[in-house]
Amino acid sequence: MLKRLKLTLLAGSDFARRLLAALAWTGAGLGAGYAVRFLAIEPEAIGRACLAGDAPWSCGLRQGLISLFHFGILGGGAAAAGLFAVFGRGWRTVSRRTALIMGGLALALYNPGLGSVAVVSGLLAASESGTGTKAKREEGQSASRRELDGSPDPR
Repeated sequence: MLKRLKLTLLAGSDFARRLLAALAWTGAGLGAGYAVRFLAIEPEAIGRACLAGDAPWSCGLRQGLISLFHFGILGGGAAAAGLFAVFGRGWRTVSRRTALIMGGLALALYNPGLGSVAVVSGLLAASESGTGTKAKREEGQSASRRELDGSPDPR
């Protein structure tokens, strides 16, 4: 199985490229989420500074981020983008990437349930986006031309 996967990835198939790109977008969201989590939200010194009377300007931004994941807004938005990527019409690439990035953020920022829905939906949308490829369309058009012309199938 691993050898087959390695051959598929080395062959440069369209599916493998889409899968690797989707995983890269998810990794970007995870990386950004963990950076925010470990650099701005969890450090004890920043928490103490924000509880002081003369808090720095960044404490409002920090509190806004905490509210986003505390009330599930980040995870809900990620899941909505993921469902739109699967079932929506138009803007599929943008909604797929948004779902993957926001899903990665939600996974890292304490919304794993809805974040996983977004990531799985984004991966599903990435896997099905190649079903209407140009080669298949051209093959279908040439088959319909042969039927109209009455010419035999070249196979």
